[in-house]
Amino acid sequence: HAFGPQAVTAFRSGFGRTIFNLPFLITSGVTSINPTSCSWLGGALLTLTGHGFPDTPARVSVSVGGVECAVRSAAEAGVVCALGPWDARFGGNATVRVIIDGHVHADCLMDDPADAPGDGCVLTFHDDATPTLVSVTPSAISAGDPLVITRLASAYDGSTPEVTLAGVPCAVASHNTTHIVCVSPA
Repeated sequence: HAFGPQAVTAFRSGFGRTIFNLPFLITSGVTSINPTSCSWLGGALLTLTGHGFPDTPARVSVSVGGVECAVRSAAEAGVVCALGPWDARFGGNATVRVIIDGHVHADCLMDDPADAPGDGCVLTFHDDATPTLVSVTPSAISAGDPLVITRLASAYDGSTPEVTLAGVPCAVASHNTTHIVCVSPA
């Protein structure tokens, strides 16, 4: 059920409903975050799973270490937001917070086994999750030509990468742990 105040009524068979409606608040809670670690440079979509979220993105805001995570979608069971870059001067761990209607915080229901209950809503930024490009060949191309990008395998997770040239998508033709081949845009 969606977050917010709700009415509670009772019904007795043969007699009918109660006279008074009692106020009841449905709270929201985060039960998992995915991914739990990501690149310092941002760009990842953060999925918060839980319950009681409004289904209107405008009613939900997410912050990671105090930095806005732009909400892309919201539903009763979860929220998806796009992470921005993280300033390494703040360290590698950032607390994820969900705010509903500008003032109510969703409860963190994740536990960090090494710490106190309820403080597991932490995202870790680190170098190993940041893809490193080693080379791009050739150094000059025309529209429709293939571009070969060599990368370090450490941050490869098997998913198809998104590549852009000057902000324009470059269609990925193939990829593996160390190489990405894309076709330059027209």
